[in-house]
Amino acid sequence: MRLFLVLTVSVFVGLASRVAVSQAGDLTAADFETAEYLANIGLGEINASTAYAKGFTGAGSIIGIIDSGFQSNHPEFDNPIVSGVPPVGSHGTHVAGIAAAIKNDIGMHGVAYDARLFLASNSNPGAEFINAANAGAAVISNSWGYDVDVNNVLNNGSFATDPYQALANVVGGGAAFWQSFVADSLTAQQNSVILFAVANVIFPDIDVSAGLPLVIPELQGSWIAVVNVKQDGTLNSSPCGSAASFCLGAPGTDIYSTVPVNTYGLKTGTSMATPHVAGAVAIAKQIFPNATPKQLTSAVLETATDIGAPGIDTSFGRGFLNLANLANTVNPATANLFPASSWSNLSVLAHVRTTIRQRMNKKNNTETDESVESFQLGKFEDETASYDASRWQRDNLWITAIGAQSNLDAGPISSAYSAVTSGIIVGADGRINQDKNLGFAAGITRSSLSSDSGQNNGVTTAGHVLTYGGWTEDNKFMDASAQLALFSQSLERRDISGAVGTSASVAGLSSMYSVATEVDFRAATN
Repeated sequence: MRLFLVLTVSVFVGLASRVAVSQAGDLTAADFETAEYLANIGLGEINASTAYAKGFTGAGSIIGIIDSGFQSNHPEFDNPIVSGVPPVGSHGTHVAGIAAAIKNDIGMHGVAYDARLFLASNSNPGAEFINAANAGAAVISNSWGYDVDVNNVLNNGSFATDPYQALANVVGGGAAFWQSFVADSLTAQQNSVILFAVANVIFPDIDVSAGLPLVIPELQGSWIAVVNVKQDGTLNSSPCGSAASFCLGAPGTDIYSTVPVNTYGLKTGTSMATPHVAGAVAIAKQIFPNATPKQLTSAVLETATDIGAPGIDTSFGRGFLNLANLANTVNPATANLFPASSWSNLSVLAHVRTTIRQRMNKKNNTETDESVESFQLGKFEDETASYDASRWQRDNLWITAIGAQSNLDAGPISSAYSAVTSGIIVGADGRINQDKNLGFAAGITRSSLSSDSGQNNGVTTAGHVLTYGGWTEDNKFMDASAQLALFSQSLERRDISGAVGTSASVAGLSSMYSVATEVDFRAATN
């Protein structure tokens, strides 16, 4: 009787971001579409109820609102953080309610109704940016600005040598003010996404406030400009223009929200569109609590529904805010690229392991007593003698190319994937004594991963180091190999099943590193 044992153990250690997945039990989106929800038509337009049904309500997030004035003790505001003593004002009260008015079956509620508010006057905005960021605000929303086309600054004679002086020349305030404001903005962006409403005045391009990163490029990355899109899908403000890559649309016409004193009213403008996006960033922060401001910015922009001209356009930028798409980024049916990438890495390990097995099989099956000396690490006088490494033979060296394809079948909520792997492995091996051999190898592999839909793709490069060896005696043998691999992955995802549509641009870009170790053992006897 012949007994044969094969044991393979693989262990992965990876660097990844934590995702908090919340569930709202058996509730559906319709369960959240109450009279309070429907009072603000914007919530339905951005598919907020889909996010709520998944348990994403902005809980644990703080939203900074910098504005002209608030009724900070409005009953819809749950214990806001108040910086200084901002004056009472209708505009800021309305904006704050859109972002985070509480859900209490009275009047209306905000986009992120479980988030907390940070309220501050815009009389010294840069300083309040710092205060909001230090208070833990995930987002700082600004529904104020300067009604000046950004091109007036870009075309100013001072711009090429001193953009701060160009801002002062065109907008006013002095170069020192703009230097301080930009410095404070950059500091705040270490913790917070900054939002600015685009001007309601119709300019050919974006206004200088929302489009400030066009003047100071260092501000790009965690800055979002917001335009007002009416219910019929038309623009109701200046366009995104040259800021299209960091701009999107949101509801801002006839929006019902909080006003002094302890009541509600309708207002229209980009001022009303911007806090819808602020609420969305707060929800993104709940979904991805460890995400950086740049990552939160990408999550909101890249999950927008494409409207207007296909792709990023100068009217609507990245598209229209869509909380259903944002919430679905952690839906297994749409995020299965990530487990598929782990499967792909396991496939790469298997391909390399197979190469080493083939090498060990060749040695075990083809070497005869006459060929032992040519494979020895050194010439042995007896089995216990040490070897002479200088006697390493040229026949010990080998090189093998890897070319393979692996397929993963589709499941009930997952796509099918294929992984194509190529690479090269080089090694050297020899005899320790008459019945034992030892070898070492190293190599590089590259694997391309793609879904059957063609929407999700990934590329992985890996470096491998291995050792292997075997023992044979009469009718018994054992061999084993061990490998250590470092994987560098780049994943691109477009597949997000939103309630209204999907992003026309890449919905998620991820880069990650992981380390894997694997031990393969085989033994047989008659």
